[in-house]
Amino acid sequence: MKAILSALIVFAGLIVSFNSFAVKPAPALPNQKIIYIHQTSVATVHPNPQGAIEQLGDLVVTSGTLSATEDGPSIGSYNTQKTVIGFNGANAIRSNLVFFNITGEDRFNGTLYVEGVNETTKGQTHAAMTQRPIIGGTGRYTAARGSVETVALSDVLLKATFSFYR
Repeated sequence: MKAILSALIVFAGLIVSFNSFAVKPAPALPNQKIIYIHQTSVATVHPNPQGAIEQLGDLVVTSGTLSATEDGPSIGSYNTQKTVIGFNGANAIRSNLVFFNITGEDRFNGTLYVEGVNETTKGQTHAAMTQRPIIGGTGRYTAARGSVETVALSDVLLKATFSFYR
């Protein structure tokens, strides 16, 4: 009888332990933010200037302004560093590091850090659509995690949709 009672107590303890793992609150919904990226500057560094359009290690730096609407006033700036790390036929594979400095909106001031790899046609500065991870930030975006999807609206205008937790 004692053995059965001990077994029941252990079994009840296991059920309570497993229930503490199983009952968790639903995760919070991610923050969503849409920003328009206006590219104003492009600089390319060719470490091997033999006339090739792109080679391994080539660096492209772009920068520009950010706005809350397609033709709205500036709410900040961005900077990218894109390095060619490989090729896939006619496409360049680039490692990207992007800083989105959002300063014109009091409740959203801070910097979001985005990093990733994407593929573009050789000679182009950005892809038609990309999705990259958000790896952190400063200010309002400290410890942010999530993703950003960018869609090219023209050669110099992109729409970025951020989905992130902080």
